[in-house]
Amino acid sequence: MFHWLSQISTQLSLDEPVLIAVVCDVNGASPDGDRGMLVLTNELIATNIINDKRRDLIIGDAKKLLDEKKHWTEVAYPLGEVLSTANGYCRVVYQFFDATANHVWVHDAQTLIRAGDNVWLAFSRGPANSNSTIKALTEDEYASLHSQHEATDTADAQIAGDVMSGANLLRSSKEEILLLPVGAPANPVTVVGRHRVAIETIRLLCLLPLSVIWFAEKFIESDPKGPLVTRRSMFKLANEPPATGSVVIIMSNDHQQDLQLCKQALLQPGLIFAGCIGSARKAALLKEQLRVNGIPQSQLEKLHIPVGLPEITGKHPSVIAASVVAQILAVCQPVCDDQLTFIEY
Repeated sequence: MFHWLSQISTQLSLDEPVLIAVVCDVNGASPDGDRGMLVLTNELIATNIINDKRRDLIIGDAKKLLDEKKHWTEVAYPLGEVLSTANGYCRVVYQFFDATANHVWVHDAQTLIRAGDNVWLAFSRGPANSNSTIKALTEDEYASLHSQHEATDTADAQIAGDVMSGANLLRSSKEEILLLPVGAPANPVTVVGRHRVAIETIRLLCLLPLSVIWFAEKFIESDPKGPLVTRRSMFKLANEPPATGSVVIIMSNDHQQDLQLCKQALLQPGLIFAGCIGSARKAALLKEQLRVNGIPQSQLEKLHIPVGLPEITGKHPSVIAASVVAQILAVCQPVCDDQLTFIEY
């Protein structure tokens, strides 16, 4: 899985042309709703489109348009072609990115995301056989663009799609603009330690659209790997405190180390959840030691030990890991719209 903007940036830097397909309007019932994206190059396909028929239809057209180097193509597919229904339609905009063109919009969007701002990409349809213009918009610029269309072309302007939730089209007598929200990656889940449960937890987290930072004293070849999992040495942990909204899971093999790690995590005001592996006896002892070390009750309430859902009582490492991941998902719902999954070409 990857954040689609990062992958486009990577492909363009390799001088690879890229085509994206954006579902921007669905008129009728659909399991995917009015969201969905596909990224296509000569080497890869990645998407978050759930419906198999819709995905295969879009892939087929995307391959043709990539070869034709068309900068903007809009298609309204009858839902009968993508679902087992004869009602409604699914509108898709295909956008080609020439690797040789100036793509300052990618840098601008990434800069805004790193600053914590909401970002929209505005693709303005160009004249026949010309490139579309692309610009990264701040929240204020996005609102201003909408108000301009509402004020100047009320009679002719049409907005397709939910303007706040997904991609949408602005149409007027003068122009067509595809507005695409770009979600910033959520704060990573931090897993600390090499306990057997930690390894199984990482194995499951590799399957999810969640960024993960794994701190450990060492790593070996058989450790689970994932495109959203970053490995870090335990020695760097002190210099990388959790960001606001962070989740930290502590799973070392040493009680004293767990105590110090819990203390370090709970001293960060941005923490929303800390979990630590252990028994009920260890939980009582650890929390008392943390109180003695000056951790306030408001922060102690963020510590869940034993970590995991209490309803799941199995003791096998993989069962405990599944319980921990379920608890993580209950705390930080992953935003999947911008995380795409590779599929076979």
